Amino acid sequence: MNASSIVVAKALLQQDHGGIEYLRHRDFDLDEIVQPEEFERLYKEFAADVSRIQAELATVWGAPALMGQEENEAIPEQGVFAFAIWNVDGKVLFVAASHADRDVPICLSLGVSPPAA
Repeated sequence: MNASSIVVAKALLQQDHGGIEYLRHRDFDLDEIVQPEEFERLYKEFAADVSRIQAELATVWGAPALMGQEENEAIPEQGVFAFAIWNVDGKVLFVAASHADRDVPICLSLGVSPPAA
């Protein structure tokens, strides 16, 4: 997470087609055994990252239009477990933490969904 989330969000909002930037991820080796307690700790850590970025983005775009702990059709990610969404100039700006399955990374993403047709 090197670049400011505000800088990344502004760049994504300027794209006509939307886009997504993965700010952080935790990969798992195929032979790695991860205990449930470790997943719980990682989920809390990534959810805290969503909250931190949400607070940062709120300084520019105000309070999110929606926050939640489950998948949302505006977010093109599977396994979302924490998110915040803003409506900005007809586009959807989001920050989300997701984890689709044990064999795939836990991801922290910042993205923009294009306007609905």
